[in-house]
Amino acid sequence: MDPEIQMIENEIKNQIKADFSQRKIREVEKFHRSLAEYEPTPLISLKHLARNLGVKDIFIKDESKRFALNSFKALGASFAIHKIMSSNQAGEKPVFVTATDGNHGKAVAWAAQRQGCEAHIFMPEGSKECRVKAIKKFRNAHVEVTNRNYDDTVRFAYAYAQNNGYHLVQDTGLEDYDQIPQNIAYGYSTMVSEAYQQMGDSKPSHVFLQAGVGSMAAGVIGNLRINGPIPFISIVEAMPCACFYESIKIGKRSIATGDGETIMAGLNCLEPNPLAYPMIKNNARAFFSCPDWVTKIGIRKLAAPDGSDSVIESGESGAVGLGLLMTIMRLNKYHTFKEKLNLNSESVVLLFSTEGYTDEENCKDILSGRC
Repeated sequence: MDPEIQMIENEIKNQIKADFSQRKIREVEKFHRSLAEYEPTPLISLKHLARNLGVKDIFIKDESKRFALNSFKALGASFAIHKIMSSNQAGEKPVFVTATDGNHGKAVAWAAQRQGCEAHIFMPEGSKECRVKAIKKFRNAHVEVTNRNYDDTVRFAYAYAQNNGYHLVQDTGLEDYDQIPQNIAYGYSTMVSEAYQQMGDSKPSHVFLQAGVGSMAAGVIGNLRINGPIPFISIVEAMPCACFYESIKIGKRSIATGDGETIMAGLNCLEPNPLAYPMIKNNARAFFSCPDWVTKIGIRKLAAPDGSDSVIESGESGAVGLGLLMTIMRLNKYHTFKEKLNLNSESVVLLFSTEGYTDEENCKDILSGRC
């Protein structure tokens, strides 16, 4: 029997870090707009699906179009590396290091290559070969698959960078390491700036945000706070590694107890980013732990949309928010979730399809029903 979706409610504190300001948001957006490759990713209204689900509108940000890199990750990596280069007084070419399950490593390699710098990329045990090859396409990238899980690979990359005098570009905080992860989270805020400009007078009542270590969710929440009344925010995680869900459940930041086995590779993180945790805990009102079947629903619907809704190629980590929304709205056994989220005919939902097909063979199997 397939495992069920789990939900936990959270009492929010409505707090925000003082350094997440309009000035910082403008700085980040100005930087991104200065890049020759920059253009806003599409914000697509799924009007037919919204009508069929019984909500007013569903907007989805298609990050598969970001810098031709197939994911949102370049927003964070590019801004963090820009800040490092801006403070580089020695004039030497720094070497950048990161741990990744795929998209972030590709983004670091791309951002480093733009600066004429090398990137050393470490990937966890079990990383798909297609994701390894996608990073190796960058001529400056040195890629190694370790025999460690994701979180231990992060620690290995941290030690490797320190021992060699390199720059770690990681989206999670570690001991005495916080400014670069914070800059990465700032970078992700550009998605919100774009989305609000694209939505015009319409504003979201509900936002679903995927969380691995939580840096994307924290960056998005920070910008949402600045843009006016905060929507109802739900955090969406992969069930075997739902570290925020489990942390909220026990009342303190903790390591997930699952085995980390999920097709949602971008969410395969057992430990919350300590820098992101307060922002998420104090602003998100619901946390969901989702089995893999939830994101398969989202992948299939975006590939074969209702009516004249646009087709979106959304990967395993990108489609889980939509899969969750569809399940809550359609299945009677999750009716209490719908009531707790106050989803109704006046709801305007904002989703982020954070990646395209990063494992095309697996997505083909999902679309064909083979898995």
